[in-house]
Amino acid sequence: MCFVDNTYEKGGKDLKMLCENVQSCDEKTCRNYGVCVNRTCACNVGRSGIFCEKEITVQVPKFSRGGYMMVKKGGDKRRALREISVKEIYVNFTTVRPNALILWSQKNHNFIGIGLENGFLKLVYSMEDGNKTVIERPPFPPINDGLWHSILVMFYPISMVIDGKHFTQEFARYPNVTTSGIFYIGNTPTLNSSLIEETHGMFADPFEGCIQMFGSNSEFVDDFSKIDGRNIESC
Repeated sequence: MCFVDNTYEKGGKDLKMLCENVQSCDEKTCRNYGVCVNRTCACNVGRSGIFCEKEITVQVPKFSRGGYMMVKKGGDKRRALREISVKEIYVNFTTVRPNALILWSQKNHNFIGIGLENGFLKLVYSMEDGNKTVIERPPFPPINDGLWHSILVMFYPISMVIDGKHFTQEFARYPNVTTSGIFYIGNTPTLNSSLIEETHGMFADPFEGCIQMFGSNSEFVDDFSKIDGRNIESC
């Protein structure tokens, strides 16, 4: 992003230098605990602006510029020491992008991910301690139409409910899906690797759009103002 003062009447070269100075955070520390990534400030949830100087309220988050949120499953503090069995996942979202990672959770070789591929819903998860990867694509029309869509994924056996329509017989598996209990929404904090590497080749593009609600194992989040994340705006 580049800002040019209308009263700045110097030559084009100076204008270009002004723009580079404004958008770079190499020489200026990002405010409010923001982090400089690729010469751009990555702001914490509740902050926005070139240098994270603006305060915003985020109840329904808007994802763009590779932003992500991190939802930790609450309750027992000892859960950080063991795996969490995922019984169900719910998400309500809207997007116009055909390819996107909606959520991802992982521990060691076990993982689960939900996203879009060419506009169609895509569910991936690992079985047998990561030795087997399963990809599910339910027979449902594309959902990257800018409308709100709800997805409920249930295990034991696996079934899906998309916008109120049930899909059960297509999936006869009884997977035991376990993760760390930390769910990344929209993207992962990929500092030293790409998203496609982090997701084992399953998803290459971060989510762009809005997410109204997320839930796992009957614990729901519909106010995201206190959730950790980076580069999140308000819908």
